[in-house]
Amino acid sequence: MSLPALAESCARALRSFGGSLKALEAVLQPLSQVNPDGVQATETRAVLADSVALLQREGPSLLLRAQALRLRLHAAGLAAPDGLGAGLRALQHQIDALPEVVDGLGEGLPRARQVAQDLADAFDRLAAGQPASLPADLPEA
Repeated sequence: MSLPALAESCARALRSFGGSLKALEAVLQPLSQVNPDGVQATETRAVLADSVALLQREGPSLLLRAQALRLRLHAAGLAAPDGLGAGLRALQHQIDALPEVVDGLGEGLPRARQVAQDLADAFDRLAAGQPASLPADLPEA
């Protein structure tokens, strides 16, 4: 598979990950309205904990593949050392904080989703042969 095709595939995977974060956010918002001691809230929190565990298991492998691709693209002269590594570290930080996000009813999910989207956009630009710049205001890693 060519490097641009791999970059496109990586962008799709990052968008999918962002979609999972958006789905979590959609569940957390109404959960804040439910009696926290009720059966519905307890069951929902258990499902959310399982979902977060899955994202925490899958997220690092996605990031490792994205990092390996970033290095291959750089070695081939297709990507400058422009912050993709910082973006990947920022997303790792967001993944590490997911359990806290659920306990806090999702305050960090929009940020995590935005980092995943920004990285997906950057890999899409790389696939199209364009520079892969990221916003300067990425969350601290």
